[in-house]
Amino acid sequence: MIDFHTVYLLTHTMSLLYIEDDSSFLEESSEVFKELFEEVVTATDGEIGYIEYDQFFQKNWLIL
Repeated sequence: MIDFHTVYLLTHTMSLLYIEDDSSFLEESSEVFKELFEEVVTATDGEIGYIEYDQFFQKNWLIL
C-alpha cells in the first residue's frame, strides 16, 4: 500500500481542481488535499469548476 509520504512526493508540486456538490464533504476532503498538493481550487458544480479551470489555464498555460 502507498503511504502518505510517497503520495506527497508525487503530488506536492501539482495543482488540483476539486469539484464536489456536497459542501460539507468538499470542505472536509479539501483539507486533506491541501496537505498533498501545492494548490487546491474548489468548486461546488461543473459550471463553476469550468470557470476556475479556464482562469487557471489562461493564467498558467496560454501563450499569446
